[in-house]
Order: sequence, then structure tokens, then C-alpha cells
Amino acid sequence: MNDHGLFHGSVFGVPPGADFVALLFERILELGDGQPPEYLASIDVLVPSRRMQRRLKSLFERDGQFLLPRIGLVSDVAHLLPELPTTNRVPDLRRVLELKSVVARLVELDERLSRADVIDLTVSLTRLLDEMHGEGVGFDALEGLSPDDQSGHWERSLSFLRAIRGYVEALEETASDGEAIHRANVVALQQAWGTEPRETPVIVAGSTGSRATTQILMAAVAGLPRGMVILPGFDFDLPRDVWYRLATDRRFEDHPQYRFSAFLDKIGLDPEDVVQLGHAPDAARNRLVSLSLRPAPVTDQWLQAGPALGAPGPAVEELTLIEARDPRDEAMAIALAMRTEVGAGRSVALIAPDATLARRVTAELSRWSILPDDSGGIPLSLTPAGRFLRQTARVAAGHLDPVEILALLKHPLTRSGADRGAFMKQVQEFELYLRRHGIVEIDAKQFAAFADKKPEIEDFTHWLDAALAAARRSIDSDLLAALTHHREIMRAFAGTDGWEQVFADDAGEKIRDLLNTFEAQADHVGDLDYADYLRLLERALSADSARNQDGVRPDVMIWGTLEARVQGADVVILGGLNEGTWPEQPAADPWLNRSMRRDIGLLLPERQIGLAAHDYQQAVGASRVVLSRSARSEGSETVPCRWLNRLTNLLGGLKTTGGDKALKAMRRRGDTLLNQAARFDRPDGETSPAGRPAPAPPLMARPRDLAVTDIQKLIRDPYSIYAKRILKLKPLDPLMPEMDARRKGTVLHEILEQFYDPAAIFNDFEMSFARLKKIAADILEKEVPDHTTRALWWSQIDANATWLFEEEVRRRGATIPLGTEIKGNYALPGTEFTLTGKADRIDRLKSGGLVIYDYKTGSPPSHADIRRYDRQLVLEAVMAENGAFEGLSGEKVSHVVHLGVGRTPSEQITQLEDALETVTVQRELALLLSAFLDPDMGYLSRRAMETVRYAGDYDHLARFGEWDASAPGNIEAVG
Repeated sequence: MNDHGLFHGSVFGVPPGADFVALLFERILELGDGQPPEYLASIDVLVPSRRMQRRLKSLFERDGQFLLPRIGLVSDVAHLLPELPTTNRVPDLRRVLELKSVVARLVELDERLSRADVIDLTVSLTRLLDEMHGEGVGFDALEGLSPDDQSGHWERSLSFLRAIRGYVEALEETASDGEAIHRANVVALQQAWGTEPRETPVIVAGSTGSRATTQILMAAVAGLPRGMVILPGFDFDLPRDVWYRLATDRRFEDHPQYRFSAFLDKIGLDPEDVVQLGHAPDAARNRLVSLSLRPAPVTDQWLQAGPALGAPGPAVEELTLIEARDPRDEAMAIALAMRTEVGAGRSVALIAPDATLARRVTAELSRWSILPDDSGGIPLSLTPAGRFLRQTARVAAGHLDPVEILALLKHPLTRSGADRGAFMKQVQEFELYLRRHGIVEIDAKQFAAFADKKPEIEDFTHWLDAALAAARRSIDSDLLAALTHHREIMRAFAGTDGWEQVFADDAGEKIRDLLNTFEAQADHVGDLDYADYLRLLERALSADSARNQDGVRPDVMIWGTLEARVQGADVVILGGLNEGTWPEQPAADPWLNRSMRRDIGLLLPERQIGLAAHDYQQAVGASRVVLSRSARSEGSETVPCRWLNRLTNLLGGLKTTGGDKALKAMRRRGDTLLNQAARFDRPDGETSPAGRPAPAPPLMARPRDLAVTDIQKLIRDPYSIYAKRILKLKPLDPLMPEMDARRKGTVLHEILEQFYDPAAIFNDFEMSFARLKKIAADILEKEVPDHTTRALWWSQIDANATWLFEEEVRRRGATIPLGTEIKGNYALPGTEFTLTGKADRIDRLKSGGLVIYDYKTGSPPSHADIRRYDRQLVLEAVMAENGAFEGLSGEKVSHVVHLGVGRTPSEQITQLEDALETVTVQRELALLLSAFLDPDMGYLSRRAMETVRYAGDYDHLARFGEWDASAPGNIEAVG
């Protein structure tokens, strides 16, 4: 059909597994054979991605001196015809900003939507409009739709799309939508070439024709005298009847060859007319994979076509199947496979749509100092510059809690000048102050208090106070004001010396360009609050990435599926072959459901699945392939990728030709990798668990004074006393006070202490309740920052108010309150120890004798616990009878009381008699304390914990979990 010998066909196909770009390069050189040097320069090559464009150019530059062909993108054809318009494409950000106000009105009318949804809905709307332009679907197509949904969501969505028609069309008249311009250019090109065909070669290479506009371009090129369309991963083994089904039924869009079928049908060619370009690395495997991927309605063909393939063993001889237990094992096995291949001198590439798996493999490869060339790079939002941008943006929004502030202060780009070391010391002091005082929001009062305590770092305090004062200022509702405010905070925290460091590397340059783009589009938007600015910024950062090329290995690569289409490697590893990753879940469309899309001719979710299937078919056709998946992820079982499932089912069913044995061999090779990988984390030789710690410090280092609350710890977990009193280690307070049971106990304890003031009068419930409410409100306001927790804890006090009042009236009828929070200390006779304590409350019975109280927000201890472990109150009774408490002479203690003020209030009275007589308790205490003055007595970890799951403050120091909790203590002299 063409007059040049090399143009004996207009449509070519490269079989799966072949290096597409290398074959394209060779074909272009063949076109130049026997032609003058300038002939190559007359060839136009259109490829689908910049990555393919760069690789093709690099092949020309590597292979010698050529006049290069013009290598462009299928998305930019304006240069092919001088008459085509050259209107600049409107940036995506500007289109989002212009449509935002329209979507905001929709949100205001729908009570189920919130203001936070505006930006997400606007971005999805711009994508829908792009798709409509690209597929040639106008607003007229929406008129015939009549969604049938009981919720009314799709009807409202459709009504909104119809309502904004005029607004969008007015925007399109004044602005330049990229997809609309591109489609208009392609249509104009098709018409021009239909009238006057171009004579110099034009090649469209590497596109699957998944978009309607691209199909029009491919059809136009295929009709030229010297036009060539080169299809990647074309399945030459698919039978004619399957091609026919693909061409006549849109339900098969998820098949990898569906787009090729649609394209060939569009230009009137049969699959047999496609000319094969190059050869598959393993033709037998391509036939096997092709059969496994046939559409579901024709999988009965496996019964006849499967055995006809012959023995599948040779086809999968270079195929390995890893079925790991979890993602960590999978990553380690993949890393080991990659290290083995490069050690054998082969290049290896991991294709991983899952970025988390890619990062895990990169981390495992660091064992051997191998840094792979990750084409996906690091998301811009995770780079140092990106994190600095996000953190300063949140602080600029007024997020002034300690977690946000300290994260920003510790960022390497904050004050990165010469004084960085001194600055970090000041930050450490500030953090300890925040933790110690339980500060939940930083304000000027906190800075003043901190400056009083640490006058030596007053300059730091003034600097941070000024920076945060700027963050508290109100911001005008427009993009430029938000950007200016954000930049001011960035400068404040970066400092004069560190400002340029923010933009020093590749990620920083992209950050600078991003901010400049925001500034350039600031005139094209009306009101924009700072929350919307934050969402736009987060989206922009997540959509881009930065690559670090320092020290990477060129023969060890990690690709996404897009990069894999244009590259070549000796060994290919397909990682994460589970549903949800291969293929990824299609993004939700809030505007049109699946049936509405089908009715007006928009793309269906199956298209994306079909593209992923095509990526799989191309990759699995490489000469050496490793297929990998994990059986569990994030604690849940996974489902194998549908295409891997089909392959293993097909092989497992081909028992007559040895398919099941071939599958076992694939798995055996994978198990070998898994077993080898497991050995890296398994110590050599025999191992035994660590000893249960029971350190025995010198006697002079052991404490001689203990609080009554320490005695229970000494009985249950002596190691905690060793860590606290001998090592002088104190648990670090949480940065944000935790509203846990311990905190709740402290708060309720303080409320009851003030409420049960001995001077208070309890003769009127309403008056007492008002006083309780005032006390609780003041303390909760001060100690509990969270409004919900505050309300919850008050509701518990409120529910118990009657009981608290009535029980106190009853108690005061029988006792006289002597005081609350009474301190005391007692030198234990016959020992070297002093016992200290603070009684919550002590009353004197009118009939004679003392009563000691302890407030409990949880359940009071049982009598058995009191006799064996929880001896706080009986020890306080010992102290009281010996006159150890301030202001009290020695008197007999009648009984002790645990006041349970939890959800179900209760009073538990323990009489001091029999085994709990103070004389007995004092004797037993002396024996216990004296035992720890034996140099051979160690402070055993977790000696008698209340429950196995009880978490001690020093368990991590004792390395709990590395030793057997039933083993005897490993007594070891320390110090």
C-alpha cells in the first residue's frame, strides 16, 4: 500500500516482553538506510510520555552522530501543521480556582456536604471536563441521562452539571482548556491530511489508543503514505474469534488488547494485518500468558487450547513465584533476588505500583549498600523542603499545639545556620518545659513563664513568640494574602541564613516553582480562605516528586507501570501482585456513575483495569521474570491479583502436560528466595532468651526512704524502684497530656480534695452542688483541654453528685474531718528506712479513733489485694498511729476507707484487725525492706504484676518481651 519498501504496512506491533524503545530506534535507523543524512531529520516521531521521549533521544545520542528525528508527544501536535493554533494551555491551578466558586454554591445547597469538600469536588470536576473534551462528549449528551437512584445523589449531581453548562462554556470561550485545544488540533490535522496527505514519515509509537483523541491521531497517521503506528505489547497469539468479541462487546474493556481491537476496527484493519516488529524473548510464555488472559466468557477454551500448547515447563523455566507471608518478607525476598541478579552481571528492575513496597525494598537493599534508581522518586510532600512547606503552612494556619510547633522547630531547615547546635539545645529545654507542665496550646503567657524559668535563653523565647504571633494574625480571604502569610512564616522559621537552603536542591527548586505558580494565578480567583489554600498546597505537593540521583546504581531500577512501558532490563520483578495494587482501585467519581458514563461515551473503570492488564502482559513477557505477592497486609488477608490467579489456575489445570509440576517449580524457586531471605534475620547457632533482669546495685546506692505508694511497686515490680530511685530515671511526660485513667484520677482527686474541704458546710444539697460544679469547672478548664473529654468527665461527677453529698453528710454525722493531703514521714524502728506519705484525708471518729481515706476513680482494691500488695492505706495507718503525720498525735486507727468515685460509686471499708493489725503490717514491712539490704538481693523485673498485660513505666528499660516472664531472675551485680 506504500511505495517505500519499509512501509509495507501502516500498523506494526511489538510483542510483549520485547524492548519497545530499542526496536523503535532500530526501525527508525532502518528507515534512514540508503537515504541522505537529512532524511532522519524529516521524520516526526510521536510518543506517549516524556520518559519514552528521553530514552529514545538517549539512544540516538549514545549510538553515534545523527541528525535526530523530531521526537514529540502525542499530546502536542501543533508543530505538525503550521496552521494549527498555538494558544497557551491554561494551568490546572487556574481552572480549579475559577471553578471553585461555582462548586462552593453547590456545597452550600447540599446539607450532606461540607466546606472542606469544595477543593476536592472542584478538582474532580476539572478532571471530568477534561475527559469530556478528550472523548468529544459535549454537554448536550447530559440531557438524555435519567439516573435511577433512590438517594437522589446522581440526580442532584446531574442537575448541577446541567446548571453550570453556561458558566463552563463561557470560561472556555475566554480561556484555553488543554484537552479541548488538543482535540481541536488533532481533528484539524486529520482533516488537513485527508485533503493533502503528508509525504514525509510520521510515526506514532508506544500508545495503546486508550483515549479517543489519541485514536483519531493514530488513525490519521495510519492513513498517510509514510505513516506508521507501532503498537506496544501486541498479542499475536490471540485467536480471531477473541479479537471479534473484543471489537463487538464493550464489557471486555478490562482485557489488555481491547484498545488495540477498537483501534483496528476504527481504521478497518484485521489483527492479521498488523506486522510484527521484533521478536518476543520467550514466545512460548507469551502464548501461555495470552491464553490465561482470555475474556471470562471464553475461558472454556483452556480445555482445548491449553493442552495444545504442549508442555508448559520450558515456558515458565525462567519464571519465579514468590508467595510471602507479609510485605516485609516479600520486600526482603525481592531485595535478595535483585542483589543476586546484579551480582551475576544482569540488570534488574522492580515494577511496583505500591510505593510502600518500593520503599521497603530500597531499605532492604541498603544492607548491601545498593541504592536503586527509583524512577518514581520521593513524593514532594515527603522531601525535607516539602515537609518544611507543609509544617509551616499548618503553623501559619494557627495550629499552635506543641506537637506541630516542636516538629517544625526540629526540622533540619529550621534555623539551619551556623548557630544550629545552640538552637537545638534551646529547643530541647523548651520541649522539656512543655512536657513537664502539660501545656496543650502555646501562648504569650507560656513564653513569659518559660522565660522566667530559663532567662539564659530569653532570645529564643522572644524569637519564637514573635514568629507565632505572626501566625496568629488574621488572613484576608484571597490567594495572594494566604501565600504572603505563609512565606512570612517560612522566612521566620528558616532564618536569614537558612532561607536559601530551603530551595537548594531539586525538591527545593520545585517548591519554589510551585509557590511562583500560586502567585502567578492569584489574580484569577475571588475569595479563597486559608483552609482551601492548604488543601491546594497539599494536592500540588502530592502530585509531584523529586529524584535523588546521587550514588544510584544504573543497573538496579524501581519503576512504576508507566516507566516500565518504555524501559528494558534483563530481569523484571513484578511486586505486590494483589488485588487493589494490580490493578489499583479505580478512583471514585462523585459526578457520574458507571451507567451514566457508559451511556454518554465516557471512559469506564474497566479501561484503567485493561491498561494495568496490558502492563502486566508486557512485563511478564520479559526473558527472566519474578512474580511476587504477600498473603497478608496490614493484618488482613489479601487476594491474589486476578491475572496471577488466572495463570496459576491454568497451570494447575494442565496436569496432562505437566503444568502443575511447572507451577510447583515456580513456587519452589520463590520459596528458596524466601528461605534465604529469612536467614538474614536469623542468628547463627543456638540462641537462648535473655535473662530476666534482677540488678543488684551496691548497698550504699540503695534507697533508705520510700513513699507508701512505692511499697506496692517494690512488691510487684522491684525493678521500677531500681530505675526510679537508683538510676534516677523519670518517665518522660507525654508531649500532649493523655486523657487516660491516670490523668482522670489526678483531676477527680483534685476536685474531691477541694469539695471535701474540712471547712466546707454540707447541710444543703443545692448549695453544695453549685460549689461542686464551680470547683469542677475551674479544674477541668485548667487540666483538660479537650471539650468532649471535659463534658464526659463532668457528666460522671454530675451523675454521682447526690451520692457524694449524702455520703459526706452521713460521714460527718459520725466523724470530724481533720484535714486533706496531710504529709508525714516515719523512721521505721529497727531498720534504716524512713517511710513517707501523704494521706488524701483523715477524719476522727466522734466515738474515738481515726479513719483514713483514699480516693479511687477505678475499682477499689479487693481485700486480698490489700492484704498482699496494695498496702498504701494500712501503711498510712501505721504512720498515723505513730504520730508521723503533721499536726496529729498518735491515735488508734479504727479502719481505712477506699472511696470509689468511678462510674458506680462505692465505699469499701477495711477494718484493721487480725492480719492487718498495724503491728503486723509494720513487722512485715521491716522484713521486706531489710531483704533489699542483702547484697545478693536483686530488684527483679515484673515480680508479681497484677495482669500479664500491665504496662510498667520501665518495661522497655528491662527489655520486657525478650525474656521469659516465668524464668527466675538473673541476679547481676551492677554499679
